[in-house]
Amino acid sequence: MTPEQGEIFSREHLAKADAVERPFPLAFFGQFDLAELSAIDGYDPTFPKTGRLLVFYDFFEQPEDFTPEASVGWRVIWDESPQESLTRAAIPSDLEAISDDDWTSIFEPALIHASPVVTPIPMSDEGWDAFDLADGTLSAIYGEWLSEFGTPDEEDGENHQLGGYPRTLQNGLQATSQLAANGISCGTGEAWTSPEAKALLPSAGEWRLLLQIGVDLNAGMTGPGAYYVIIRNQDLAARRFEQARVTYQCD
Repeated sequence: MTPEQGEIFSREHLAKADAVERPFPLAFFGQFDLAELSAIDGYDPTFPKTGRLLVFYDFFEQPEDFTPEASVGWRVIWDESPQESLTRAAIPSDLEAISDDDWTSIFEPALIHASPVVTPIPMSDEGWDAFDLADGTLSAIYGEWLSEFGTPDEEDGENHQLGGYPRTLQNGLQATSQLAANGISCGTGEAWTSPEAKALLPSAGEWRLLLQIGVDLNAGMTGPGAYYVIIRNQDLAARRFEQARVTYQCD
C-alpha cells in the first residue's frame, strides 16, 4: 500500500467510524409508482395499486443481512401522499461529504420504463421442492435454461424487477432473512443448526421478492452485485412494508 492509498484508506474508515456514532442519512435507491405499474399486464395482484414504494439503503456500509441489527441499514416505505404534494428533497450534506469522483452514495435520477417479464423459479428458492427434478440430467437442463435469463449485475440487462422470482447471485436469500428477522444472527454454521433455527426454517418459503435492484449505469449504480428487497406474505398482505429486508449479493 502506497502512502497515498494509506491516506485514502484511513480517511474512509474514519468517516465510517464517525457515521456509525450518530444518525446518518441512507442513500436513496428509488421511487416506484405502484399506481402506474399496476396498469401493466402481469402486475402482481397482491401488491398495492396505489401509492409508491420508496427504498433507502446504507450504501456506504453495506449492512450484513444475516444479523438482526442490519435492519437499521435500510427503509422500505409505502407512501400514499397525493402526487401533487410531493417535492424534491435536497441531498443530505452528510452524503455529499463522503462522496467524490471515485465513489458516491448519491445516484443520478433515471427514469425506468417497465414491461412484463418471465421470472423462472431459481433452484435455490424454498419452493423448489414442488418440482420433481431429482434427476441430475433434468436439473442440468433446467439450470442451463435458467442461465439464459441472465443476472441483475449485467451492464445491459433488465436488472430491476418488481415481484416475481428473483434472479439471485447467491443462495440462502429467504432462509437468511427468516432467521435474521426472528432475532438469530446466522453468520456462522452453528446458528443454522440450533433448535431455534430448525423450527424457523420450514417457514422460510413465506418470504418473497418485493423488488430487485441491479446495475444501472444511467443512475450511476455500476455494481458489482444486486439488491433484493424481500417481504413475508403476511406482511405484504397487511401492508407492513417496514418489515421488509434488503439483501446485497455479489459474485
